[in-house]
Amino acid sequence: MGQSKEATMGKQRHTAEQIISKLREAEVLQGKGMALEEVLCQLGISDVTYYKWRKEYGGLRPGSGEAAEGAGTREQSTAEGGIGPLD
Repeated sequence: MGQSKEATMGKQRHTAEQIISKLREAEVLQGKGMALEEVLCQLGISDVTYYKWRKEYGGLRPGSGEAAEGAGTREQSTAEGGIGPLD
């Protein structure tokens, strides 16, 4: 019939840190004049994955601790004397 889902889709999952690192590497390689297609091939990711990652992690830097965007905002607001969530 057809190929199984496992055979057609990659299994590898990347951590936020790995994603940010790959995005940064892509930026550097493109800055050196390498075509995007070549960069993505070298990094082992598809163009769809690249653009998805850029949308989600584009402004972050490796080691910035901001991988979980918005994490800790409730705790910070209540710790600073603000009003907690209204849920």
